[in-house]
Amino acid sequence: QRDRDAVTSQLQQAKARLAALNAEKSKSVGALALRQQVDTLQPQSLAAQALVVALRGSTTHRAEAYARPFELAARTVEPGVWLTQLSVSDGGRRVDLTGQARDAEPVMRYVQRMNEALVPMGLRLNNLEIRPSTAATQPGDGPKSAAVMFQLN
Repeated sequence: QRDRDAVTSQLQQAKARLAALNAEKSKSVGALALRQQVDTLQPQSLAAQALVVALRGSTTHRAEAYARPFELAARTVEPGVWLTQLSVSDGGRRVDLTGQARDAEPVMRYVQRMNEALVPMGLRLNNLEIRPSTAATQPGDGPKSAAVMFQLN
């Protein structure tokens, strides 16, 4: 009987140790996944930090030169046109836009309105590429709601 109780006690201790090891393993798996997320996001973070440093080190005029095209793009709205990417470079002298639309007609109106908005900055978007959309869906709009993709600079 005493041997049996000793074995039962050892078994319970082993089960408790196994449960503790499994809990530590779960923490390790979670930490590994978190580390992978950090490693994935780190290049984006470094790019954002570099932008902040560049803008802090610039004069107010240069910072405005970068910010102004973003403001204009936010205010220039054309129904049926979705911007998917906007970048400003070269001291605010280069603007690149990427987007989607139901067809080319609203894109052409958007280009005209955006160029009119950029005139005071001495900028003009001259290069336009429109092509059929390869991923022609918008969340909530059903399939094939975006028929074209465009790049503008």
